[in-house]
Amino acid sequence: MNSSGVSIPGPDAQAVLDKYNPKFKTLAHDIYEGIGNIHFLKNNNGIVTLKTKNENDVYIDKMRISNNTKAKITCLQNGDARLDILSGITLGKRWVVWYDLNYVVMYKKSGDMLFDFASDHTQRTMNLRDDILY
Repeated sequence: MNSSGVSIPGPDAQAVLDKYNPKFKTLAHDIYEGIGNIHFLKNNNGIVTLKTKNENDVYIDKMRISNNTKAKITCLQNGDARLDILSGITLGKRWVVWYDLNYVVMYKKSGDMLFDFASDHTQRTMNLRDDILY
């Protein structure tokens, strides 16, 4: 996704996961299925647009991804990555309350992910393997 002008259909992203991490489909079935319903587009300004299948929201665990979500990926010098959400991703419980996701920092060494959300910048850290993929 770091290359300019890239377009990745969800099924192609799933095929990459199947090739390089065949257990992912079983370990994180809901995430895998969600990825299949998203078309990733990156423009020249480094902004990634997520188009959802049939323009419907895609739910992955406690995250709701809307059609035309906009985000920016930044690779940090230490190997970590930051995903700034410009619009379209919320966290919460279906049909109850939703908070805007502001950004996610992904820590390469530990597998931790820092989620910053809501207008007061509430933060929660989760480990990718232990808390998300379980």
